Amino acid sequence: MLEQALEMRRRLQNRGPDDWGVGLGVSPPATDLRLPSNVTVFQSARPIAIVNTRLSILDLSSAGHQPMSTPDRRYWIVYNGEVFNFAELRRDLESKNYHFLSKTDTEVVLRLFEAYGVAALQRLNGMFAVAIWDAHRGQLYLARDRFGIKPLYYAYADGDFLFASEMKALQAVHRVATINTDALHQYLTFLHVPEPNTILAGVRKVKPGSWLRICAGKMNEPDENPYWIATPQPISSIPYRDAADAVREKLQTAVARQLVADVPVSAFLSGGLDSTSIVGLMLKNNTPPHAVYAAGFSAEDMKYERVGDDLKYAAFVAQSFGIHCAELVMKPDLIALLPKIIYFADEPLADPALIPTFLICEHASATTKVLLSGMGADEIFGGYRRHYLAGLYASYLRLPNGARRFGSLLADHFPAAGSHLGVAGLRRLKRLLRLLSGDREDTYLQTFSWMHPRAEGLYSEELLADVGESDAFVQHRDVWRSLQTSDAIERLLFVDTRVYLPSHNLNYVDRMSMASSVEVRVPFLDNDLVDLAFSLPSKFKVRHLSGKRILKEAMKGIVPDRVVHRPKTGFSAPIRGWLSRDLRTMVDDLLSAEVINRRRLFNAKTVFRMVRQHRQGLEDSSHQIWALLTLELWLRNLESQASPA
Repeated sequence: MLEQALEMRRRLQNRGPDDWGVGLGVSPPATDLRLPSNVTVFQSARPIAIVNTRLSILDLSSAGHQPMSTPDRRYWIVYNGEVFNFAELRRDLESKNYHFLSKTDTEVVLRLFEAYGVAALQRLNGMFAVAIWDAHRGQLYLARDRFGIKPLYYAYADGDFLFASEMKALQAVHRVATINTDALHQYLTFLHVPEPNTILAGVRKVKPGSWLRICAGKMNEPDENPYWIATPQPISSIPYRDAADAVREKLQTAVARQLVADVPVSAFLSGGLDSTSIVGLMLKNNTPPHAVYAAGFSAEDMKYERVGDDLKYAAFVAQSFGIHCAELVMKPDLIALLPKIIYFADEPLADPALIPTFLICEHASATTKVLLSGMGADEIFGGYRRHYLAGLYASYLRLPNGARRFGSLLADHFPAAGSHLGVAGLRRLKRLLRLLSGDREDTYLQTFSWMHPRAEGLYSEELLADVGESDAFVQHRDVWRSLQTSDAIERLLFVDTRVYLPSHNLNYVDRMSMASSVEVRVPFLDNDLVDLAFSLPSKFKVRHLSGKRILKEAMKGIVPDRVVHRPKTGFSAPIRGWLSRDLRTMVDDLLSAEVINRRRLFNAKTVFRMVRQHRQGLEDSSHQIWALLTLELWLRNLESQASPA
């Protein structure tokens, strides 16, 4: 058991290179074992090994070592993340005669659990994955923060219950090579696998805002319960100006909370509204960032994208704020970098934003351990194009049926790729017209998808038989229908926060930042700010073709007007240029008929047609090709189970 625990630690070392520890619970306790000093043996009703790798941010001393126990050695904790209201929670416990040996939030979480049990989770404001072992009862508790900012996987294998922050650590003990074909279907539809599913059969994630209890004798039947469920209840009577003031106050408080650290705190700066708001409020809190980091790509790479220049806006913001911006012009060696990215991604994640996120964090890691990010603002305040779709769709439905059918047919003839002027707009219009051809629920849910692999003939006969009629949208549909409102914008935001945000955005940011041993904090997901955002009517967030209205109003005077009114641009990477140039040979090699036929997952003719039409400019299949390319690299890594050099 110790050897397996040590191998799990090795595979997670990048998540916490500052310290590590293993706790071995045995009965009766062994006293004659010769063990490394980092291994602690304790008496336990059931045998267990718990492992931690620590990224030291609060209380850098040895007092923060994990696994950590209560004084009576009944409860043991391993913990990843930060609880930002730990100081007030500690004061409450001290008033009840609890005493502390460290200045960490880890000890506060442990003693809070000792005092209140699982009810303690409702008091935590932060980002965390936590495991607590009750050595007296032989019970394990696992829990994640409200939005699943920090990951937590588990599996039941060969009579053992396994859990870890990443799947690759589980693979150290229980090598799973069987693909969950329903999850594969979802990956190809959305470019990620919605939680709690994973791509590996038998491996699952703890749901955000939930806790599991695992009891001896029933390890294959964990008891899972939510401790927090997002329940948007708009308060339409609050005046718009008062709401904007409240948003600014809550966000400023959230930023102040997340500045607490015993190491330098820095920030991303894209020059957009969200990251500029964070940096502006850091300055307003009289705590300027240790550094701000901005990244961009060469003009050659970006000529196929037609998006705004983040570096230009970031430089403008830095000059306006009187701070220095560390700019990184990225020119990655993709052939060497992609396998490394796929390894650290842990799961198949086909968003090219992984690459710039990793490179920024790797660059920043030389001088900082903590970065504040503007992530989450789009999901709680309405910043995506799909949120604008609600108003457009209502107008579109008023058109005669013939006009709507004509629009869908017309979309087939629009060019979708290439570097000529206007192609990005035509690409979006093409996607929009195709989306609007469906019924109301499907039209909205399709905005989360990138591909219809079954309908497009992508699957081999074997995979098609396995997938059958599996509904890729099952999580999206359940969340959509669970919110009892006719407001499509509210429903879309609800699906964003419950499915897209934890499974996609937070997922890749955690993997790419922790690959460089950097912690990314997200003030927009502060409990109090989210509760306020969920109480505001959708008209405060999205109106006509304008998103994040209330945030823009709240940030006036803090964020420069030029940034407030900057057109929305997504954070991504120039995959169209990469696929046409740097990765052309890799695509031909890894998506060849020989490779496709050997995998027996896909139809080689369909893949060939997809690549050909993309290169001819007939269809923009860049994300679909990227998904197939990264999946092949991930499958090869799964087969080798070897860490890249």
